[in-house]
Amino acid sequence: MPILKEQFDTFFRGGAAEMHVASLFYLAGYEASRVTPDSGVDLIVSNAARSKLLGETFISRRVQIKSSIVDASGASIKISDDELNFLCDEPDCFTVIVLMQELRVERYLDSFSHSRDVVAEQIERAVNDHWEEEIGERGRAMGANKSLPPGFAGGTFRTFWLNGAQLTRLRQRGAWVQKDLSNVLKMQLVDGAVEINGFGIVPELFQIRHVMSTERHFGFESGKIHHNDIWDM
Repeated sequence: MPILKEQFDTFFRGGAAEMHVASLFYLAGYEASRVTPDSGVDLIVSNAARSKLLGETFISRRVQIKSSIVDASGASIKISDDELNFLCDEPDCFTVIVLMQELRVERYLDSFSHSRDVVAEQIERAVNDHWEEEIGERGRAMGANKSLPPGFAGGTFRTFWLNGAQLTRLRQRGAWVQKDLSNVLKMQLVDGAVEINGFGIVPELFQIRHVMSTERHFGFESGKIHHNDIWDM
């Protein structure tokens, strides 16, 4: 099916997020394959090579990836009811969230231009780009639709995972908000820490390799996302 104009930004942003997550799995020593056609997940991740060469028991995980550009209000992802039910209920499914921030804009190829007019233009463009970057850091350059800026040249990607129990727990505690027939999960960055429902999430969730762990852990299996989980009180 051909890409539509209104899907242009989300298609390429989503593709970039998928490949970024796949590269993290490869760096950790796991195979990550994109799934086509769409069957509710984006990647199938396995330890086939580790199983063959290192004697590990073979395992595989299904991974769905969501991305959001961070702006002044934070970040958010949107999931339909059917998709959220699927991700909550399937035991080997994980949701990986990619937060894109500190986006940089570099539009010009002027390094080898030397005329005074060109230098003056470079200075003007540098000033304009500086302010554009400053505005972007405060979250306003991307606009209301949180699209990648023209001339996008990179940024910081922060990635964390949630299992089905954690998605379910967040749903039960009202972190998922219904909007336009979808479920929206909002996140904030406070002093550099990612918070959901006002609490910073534990550091293990930022380590993609833990998605492939076979160790039993009550905290994660019960849906906890932070150390001082007042929902247990």
